[in-house]
Amino acid sequence: MNDPRATATIGPATLTCGRYRLSLDRPLVMGVLNVTSDSFSDGGRFLDSSAALDHARRMIEDGADIIDVGGESTRPGAAPTPEREELQRVVPLIEKIAALGMPVSADTRRPPGSACPSAPTRASPR
Repeated sequence: MNDPRATATIGPATLTCGRYRLSLDRPLVMGVLNVTSDSFSDGGRFLDSSAALDHARRMIEDGADIIDVGGESTRPGAAPTPEREELQRVVPLIEKIAALGMPVSADTRRPPGSACPSAPTRASPR
């Protein structure tokens, strides 16, 4: 059955992330950056914004293709983080990472567009 919306592609598949197109000709690496006091993965080492940005830069230097920023712990038994607090943790950091020219995602349980504005992107794509 022919789908009139289908298009032929030549070359490797790509993943479109906002204005970024990531080639899927190799495995991609997502750097995970948790900015919570009780993170299961880093024990809260990146709650400080300058430490978090330094860590994001290190992950980029080490080859991360996208940075995923989380501002609420989802470990079993963790208390929910108020939305305002989560936004205060992640939005400034997302903006700074985007300014580095890096695709960035927000790890959140909240629905898209609930209150978190899209991070502005000021740099050219990788």
